[in-house]
Amino acid sequence: MADEFADMPDFLAELESGELPAYVFDHRGHVFAAWAAMRLHGVERGAMRFRQALRRYTEHLGAMDKYHVTLTEALLHLVAYHLPEVDEAAGAWREQWRVYQQRAGSLLHSSHAALAPYYSAALIDTADARRQFLLPDLAPLP
Repeated sequence: MADEFADMPDFLAELESGELPAYVFDHRGHVFAAWAAMRLHGVERGAMRFRQALRRYTEHLGAMDKYHVTLTEALLHLVAYHLPEVDEAAGAWREQWRVYQQRAGSLLHSSHAALAPYYSAALIDTADARRQFLLPDLAPLP
């Protein structure tokens, strides 16, 4: 797997160091970083590394209030759900990312849109949802 990811940008390192420009780290950037972390490190370890990197990044920006636990955890769950099985013949990371975007297109528009089938706005917008993971109130996550 190392060769197929050899030239992939290291978003996690850039997040952890605070070097990633904020304009690059839009919603699609969040999904890409989570996807890349899970592809490189496995779902569990990749999700943990993503959480840590995102927290460090918000610290660097002085924006810890932007870290939303429920959004982060639910989106990580959905990113993992849409991961294809590892296929060594899948090609380089760019091709894998292209295929993933086709497979998981619903995740790429916005976090609120991706979670709308599972969470009401009334729940996702609460202070509790920001501080701790809350289970969905509309439908279970797949």
